[in-house]
Amino acid sequence: MARLGIIFGLILVGISLAAMLQTPQKAPSQFYSMMFGIPTFFCGIVALNPHRRKQAMTVATLLCLAAILSGLTWIMIHFSKDFARSAMPSASPAPPVIAMTLTSTLFIVCSLIGFSKAKKKRLSKQTS
Repeated sequence: MARLGIIFGLILVGISLAAMLQTPQKAPSQFYSMMFGIPTFFCGIVALNPHRRKQAMTVATLLCLAAILSGLTWIMIHFSKDFARSAMPSASPAPPVIAMTLTSTLFIVCSLIGFSKAKKKRLSKQTS
């Protein structure tokens, strides 16, 4: 599970870097995925320690849940403003936020599967 946090943290940072390289104009939405990717990456590194794995991966999962909630909030606010003006949605800063939201959702699904496997393994050791 530690590798999962490291990989997804790097993916989130990569989304932000790709968004910054895509256009010379800088928008705060380009940095959202990096804001959640760096702590997720560090939680993955801390989770390499077996004694801290559960806590670190729980924090990483909560960070990605916050990323999903902030991404969905950003999308709802910005697209509702564009629809209220009867204009086409401004999609230029939206792809990094959408990619962050989808990546964080995938991370949560994978980590919940990992948590359930770890719990089954822990329970089987206790009954043995």
